Amino acid sequence: IRPSVQKLVGAAAPLGKCMDYVQDDLGVMNSELHRWQETCKLYARELEHERKSTEDKLQPLRMQLLDLEDQIKGSAGRVDSLKSSIARNDERIRDLLR
Repeated sequence: IRPSVQKLVGAAAPLGKCMDYVQDDLGVMNSELHRWQETCKLYARELEHERKSTEDKLQPLRMQLLDLEDQIKGSAGRVDSLKSSIARNDERIRDLLR
């Protein structure tokens, strides 16, 4: 039985050292996880700040775009009206020339 116990103790000693390292590794991994979580929060705040800044800068441009689209619609309406008027005048001229 003595050789079996010695063999068991010989196999258990490295396992005990590994378990000590596991605790150290877990501590290091937890601190690294905490550091990455803080970094993630920091970049999330920066991203939100940049989104808000971008939105604030885009708002006047969106308003300007809406105004330009309204102007284009108004101009298109006037062009259509002029085309219609020209067509009527052409028809009148044709009638007068007959």
